[in-house]
Order: sequence, then structure tokens, then C-alpha cells
Amino acid sequence: MPRNPEKSRREGNRYDKIFKENTEAILLPLLGKLLKVELEILERLTEKRQTTIEREVDFLARVRLEGKVGLLHVEYQTQVESGLLERFAEYHGMLYRKFKLPITHVMIYLGDKPFSGPKRIPEPEVFRQIEVVAPIESSFEAFLSSSIPEEVILAILSDFQGRDPKAVFRLIFQQLRQLSTDEAALKKYLNQLGMLSKLRKLDQTFISIRKNMPITYDIAQDAMYQQGKLEGKTEGITEGIAKGKAEGIAEGITKGRKMEARERRIKEIYDIIRIGNENGLQKTLLAQLARVPIKKVEEVLKKIEAAQKKTE
Repeated sequence: MPRNPEKSRREGNRYDKIFKENTEAILLPLLGKLLKVELEILERLTEKRQTTIEREVDFLARVRLEGKVGLLHVEYQTQVESGLLERFAEYHGMLYRKFKLPITHVMIYLGDKPFSGPKRIPEPEVFRQIEVVAPIESSFEAFLSSSIPEEVILAILSDFQGRDPKAVFRLIFQQLRQLSTDEAALKKYLNQLGMLSKLRKLDQTFISIRKNMPITYDIAQDAMYQQGKLEGKTEGITEGIAKGKAEGIAEGITKGRKMEARERRIKEIYDIIRIGNENGLQKTLLAQLARVPIKKVEEVLKKIEAAQKKTE
């Protein structure tokens, strides 16, 4: 007949109790004989940890094992259970967190047949270390040059390399404006940027810059656009009338819209190059950020220099 699991568990607990009560008396000779190690118990410890699963170890002591101080953790088992290694892994994490000592785990198997269960967790599944990704260890330029908005946002958490945070914010704003597919996407990215700015205590700076840099560039108020839009409409209407085509008006409006997009792009390029240049960014990076050839960057810089000389 199959064994009753509950009955087996109760019997196992009784055997555990016997061995727990006599652990120190039997542990030294047993380990010394079977593991062939030199063991000295320095201090008996009690450890019952409250986590999502309550775990109480059978035996725990600070020991000198082969001349080195560490922890000895012992569990008694009367049968092979599933999840045995995972349970020892839980013990290891909890014990190491508290005592910060190397741990030797031992299972005293009391079954009537040779132990056939696993003894080692496969190496790829063993926790050894963590990989640390810290934006603060990278230059903000590395994030600004990305074509992925979510990466550009991380520039606020990076190393500004002595640059004025306001200037970095402006560069981030300009880059996000270029990469956003529409106004809703831009608002989303700016909201995320605002949240992350709190981690650097720059949220007030963010608020100030955002107020002074509207989400959308009101091209309709731009004099060059107004002129281009009027010219486009007038040209289309004139051509339409001359050809007797009603579509002329629609064509004129389309030309005006194209002019709007073109002027918006010109302003974006100018702002990126101007702000980046003021903060010492290299021409190659300015070209990447503005998505223009280096020759175009040089042309804009000459215009900026000429404009500055006129105001002097």
C-alpha cells in the first residue's frame, strides 16, 4: 500500500527532534568521519526567519571549519523531497543577509536507501552577482545622441560633466521634440522626464524650463511662416483660377502646411546647435542631435557667430 504522506511527515518530525536534541554530541564525530573535515563549534545560534514562508533551521552554529570561521547549517531529512535544493537556497540567502559569513550547508539523510536526490544547483541558476546599470556613470551625451525617446529621458539621471542643468534640460526637450511622433507622445515623455527629475532634485528646474519652452512651437505666429503660407495660398489660387481648377485653393493650403513643417524643422536645428554649442558639445555630437551633416552645423554656427558680432 502507498505510504500516508501525513504519517510520514509526523514520523520524520519525531526523528528530527531526536537528532536536534543530540546534534552537538553526534555532529562533530559524524562530520569528521564522513566529510573528513576538522570542525570546532564556537557558538550555537538560533534562527527562525519570518518571510512569506516561515523557515526554521534544524541546527545553526558559528564554527571554525578547516581553520576558517563561518556558519554551519544542518538539516535532517528522512526522505528525498522535491524542492530540497531550493529550500537550502532560501536558507542561504536569509542566513547570509544576517550573519555575513560563509556558510556550509549539510543535510543529514536518515533514509533507508542511498540518497538519490540532487546535491547541486546547476551553475547558470546559482546566484553569484548582479549586473549594475548606473546612468550616473555615463555622460549625458551618450543618452542625448540616442534615437529612442525612452533612452533620451535617462540623460537626466546621467553625469552632466559640469554642464548647467538648465542647458541639459533644454537639449533633452529639443531631442524629445524631434523624436516624438505627435504632441501626445511628447507630453508623455515630458511627464516621465519630470518624474525622473525628482530623483536628482531638479523638479523645480524642470518646471521652470518647461514653462519657458512650450510643447508645441506655434509656427502660426512666425513671420516667415505667415509669409510662406500666404505666398503658397496665393500662388495656388492664382494657378487654379488661370487653369480653371477648383483644386488650386487646396494646393495652396498644402504648400502652406509644408512651409510650416519646414520652418519648424529649421528652428529645431538652430536651437539644438545653439544650446549645444553654448555648453561645449562637439560638432560631431551636434550633428547627431540635430540629425544634419557636420557641414550644416558649421553653417549654423557661422550664422550664430555673425549675429552675435552684430549685437556687440
